[in-house]
Amino acid sequence: MAYDKYTEREWVVSLKLIEAARNSGQAGVEARLGTIAVKAIRREDADLPPFKWFGYGVIADFIVVYSAGQRNVKSKT
Repeated sequence: MAYDKYTEREWVVSLKLIEAARNSGQAGVEARLGTIAVKAIRREDADLPPFKWFGYGVIADFIVVYSAGQRNVKSKT
């Protein structure tokens, strides 16, 4: 997510694009065919964590379950 924020991939239309369009004399940025964006538009999935974090969670779950099953309990007799 930090990389997406750094590269501005979380935005469909960023503030920099709108500013550049206004400096060139346009009203805004053409987001889709026939629509002009004058405000920044975020991607719908910008707030979702990446799939790799889901994978890390699954691997961590397997490690916890495996290590919990490997305990050696010595009984006092």
